[in-house]
Amino acid sequence: MRYILFYILLLLPFAGKAWESDDVQTGRMVRWGVKPSFNINIPGGWTSKDVTISYGGGIGGVCNISWLSNWYYEPGVSFDVDGMKLKTGDEFGSEMSLTRCSVSTSLTGGYLFEIDDLLNIAPLAGIELSYFFSNHASNVPDGLADDMDDVWKPVNLSCGVGFDIVRDNISIGVMGYFGLIDMKKRNCPVSSSELFANRVKVSVKYYF
Repeated sequence: MRYILFYILLLLPFAGKAWESDDVQTGRMVRWGVKPSFNINIPGGWTSKDVTISYGGGIGGVCNISWLSNWYYEPGVSFDVDGMKLKTGDEFGSEMSLTRCSVSTSLTGGYLFEIDDLLNIAPLAGIELSYFFSNHASNVPDGLADDMDDVWKPVNLSCGVGFDIVRDNISIGVMGYFGLIDMKKRNCPVSSSELFANRVKVSVKYYF
């Protein structure tokens, strides 16, 4: 719980700005939004060819801060449940299923290109910090401990690129996040020497 509170506190500087009224001189506008997402998980090493795709989802909120110059940035927080299928060692020739629950904070920034009066598109770049507070596994091989929290690192930092398609108060976004921290705390019988939590988030944002 202390980690969850810590991540929420990370967003307070952004929230403080969001409570201010729109600045007429700078043209700054602040909007709150909700963001459900569909996650596509592709765990593996940077050079791994043997990957398995699995799925998950999440729900969260965002604070969109934009300027008349069309630049904007968007801090957010989300709760996610992600399934992962991991290849075990060659001698097993099977998969282990892992379900991980996490709370994440993210920060993305982009530039909005106006396609027409109703539709805009924005390329994005961002980072995401995640804390995994629950790990549940099935089909665990004999060489792997039953205590999943003792095997996987609880924190992940990811960098991401993607885009938003915006129309009025609705935005559809696609972000690909590439994990920077090896998931494993210690050696375990999976096929990759390094294992990163990579995922693609497809989200729908509604701004109030």
